[in-house]
Order: sequence, then structure tokens, then C-alpha cells
Amino acid sequence: MHCEEGQQLKKRQYDKHRPNPVLAQEHGDVVELLLRRDAELVVVLPLPADDYLDDFTDPASQAEFDRLLGGAQDVRLAQPADETREAAYEAAGFELLDAVDVLVALWDGAPSRGRGGTAEIVAEARRRQREVVVVPVTRDNV
Repeated sequence: MHCEEGQQLKKRQYDKHRPNPVLAQEHGDVVELLLRRDAELVVVLPLPADDYLDDFTDPASQAEFDRLLGGAQDVRLAQPADETREAAYEAAGFELLDAVDVLVALWDGAPSRGRGGTAEIVAEARRRQREVVVVPVTRDNV
């Protein structure tokens, strides 16, 4: 990671006794950086892990997800208001916001492509007056 936001993450002091939940799909480098800072990995899944894994298109990302999930201190399954996939992603994002003081958002800056997308969760974090650190990413397959 070579960006100003990444340098801010390296400098930030995290309380290792307070979970620093991170949703990481295809962004394990940021998770690894936080773990090296003694952060606890708490995963909030929108769907059961095997179902969520279907949303990964790259086998390397699937393997990385499995590895990180295996190292998580806590794995939680969000409880959506209805049974749609979008509601599940929204519920996971909101549950994540309930647990953090700082949201680290890996975001391409684009509008959400559906309910529970990154833009929506970042906006909600700001509405809740959470600190938001945006790490810009480029999405290869939009």
C-alpha cells in the first residue's frame, strides 16, 4: 500500500483490547497491516461464509478470505431486516459501524451499486460522526 492513508494507518495507535473490525474482500494487505499493529480481526459477514464466498470471483481472493477468516478472533453473522442479499450487506455494514470508532473504508469513490455498498456505509459512518479513513482502491472489474 503506497498512499497517504496507508501511512496514516501505520502511524495510528490502536487499542489491541478493543476490536477493530474490518470487512476485507480482496484487500488483505490492509488487514495484514492492521494485524501487524496488534489489531484484533473481527469479521462481520453478511451471509454464511460458504454463501459469501460465492461473491468472490478470483480463486486467490477466495483463498485469502479463508485464511483471514481462520485467523479472526471473532466471526459474526449479520441479522438483516429482510432476506435479500442487499439487506444482508447493509446489515453487516451497519453492525460494523456499531462496533467501531474508526471506519477504514477501502473504496473506489464510486456510488454504491446497491443497498449496503461502500458509499452508503461511508455516508452512514459520517452521519453517525465516526472517524472515516478512506483508502483509495481501483476496481478492476466494475
